[in-house]
Amino acid sequence: MRFENNYLQQLTLPAGATSAALALPDGEYVLTLAEGLVSTRWEIVRAVVAGGTATLTRGQEGTDDQLWPQGSVIYCGLTAGTLANMLQRLPELGVLDDIIARLEELESPEAGGGDNQFTILTGSVTSGDYSYIGFDATDGVGQIIKVPDLFAGSGGIGLGFMRVEKWGNPEQYAVTASGTSEDLVPAGYYDIAGPGIPSGITVQIFSEPLSNGFAWSFYHELGTTPVAWPEATEITVTITQEEAQQS
Repeated sequence: MRFENNYLQQLTLPAGATSAALALPDGEYVLTLAEGLVSTRWEIVRAVVAGGTATLTRGQEGTDDQLWPQGSVIYCGLTAGTLANMLQRLPELGVLDDIIARLEELESPEAGGGDNQFTILTGSVTSGDYSYIGFDATDGVGQIIKVPDLFAGSGGIGLGFMRVEKWGNPEQYAVTASGTSEDLVPAGYYDIAGPGIPSGITVQIFSEPLSNGFAWSFYHELGTTPVAWPEATEITVTITQEEAQQS
């Protein structure tokens, strides 16, 4: 089945006629006949075009084989029958399952995690002596792209660098993350690595029960050396539970 964008031509066609000269490339089409640009009746035909001549199968998709007088037009548009046939064939081709899987992967950050990496698109917020760069679902900062399996199903996730100006002291920086989950995220020590994070950092994750799940978090101070990520940048952070704790 072929389609031709913006195809429309005038055509006079007697009832029962099965051949017409059409300015279309060779191929098979589903076309619509109408009285003109404004019409109160239509006829859908199947056309097999070869060398500018079309062999027509008239009165398709519940329409009637009719007389089309001077001033009538024929055009290529998507019909209900064509669309229904395409949708019916998607499962046969395995396309529908692939589309659904891809949509789920795009819409659900925990789908497609499968490792120990968070991937985020950074955003930032500043308020008084406090600033934050990273992703924070609660404040609508940045965007989460991928969540590792260990944290799958987490909501309200935050992951980023925090800057706090303590009164009478230099600015302090920290890397921090938190969220809620249906399943327990094991408390303990985790190695964390990523752009801007000093090498050899180990953080302690705390986990506590809630009425409908668990809350997990870590906050690791980095001192007075400024650390940050560029805004609107995709960042991947690896977080790995220390081997001695893994079962």
